[in-house]
Amino acid sequence: MLGHGSPDAIGAHQAFKEMGFDSLAAVELYDRLGALAGRPLPSTLVFNFPTPARIAGRLATVLAAPAAPATGSAEDEIARFEAAVQATSDGSERQMIADRLEKIISTLRQSTPSAPSASGEDIDTVSVDRLLDIIDEEFETT
Repeated sequence: MLGHGSPDAIGAHQAFKEMGFDSLAAVELYDRLGALAGRPLPSTLVFNFPTPARIAGRLATVLAAPAAPATGSAEDEIARFEAAVQATSDGSERQMIADRLEKIISTLRQSTPSAPSASGEDIDTVSVDRLLDIIDEEFETT
């Protein structure tokens, strides 16, 4: 992704910023890891977990936890979630939760769900490459 000759050129405790990561590279890594993990990851992954070792630790935690089955009503799930949040002490994880909750609240407050794009793709779930293709198509830059 950044043109390093081999994985050995990257230190596990070296900050991504020191390796030349910019916002686009961070989003690309987030997309790739999310697809491989098959689980939701925070969009601020590289900023919340700024080294390969920290991301590996987070991924180990995420992948080790079994997917929780729905147990009841939305109210029951919110109560269960609230208890889990109160037990979380990691500041970066709490910030990730707060950011995600803000997105959920924003969606709930919208009077109507957002309409899909003309192509039928959801901008929140398309890859960076596809998003750039959509922009190119929209502005006919290709």
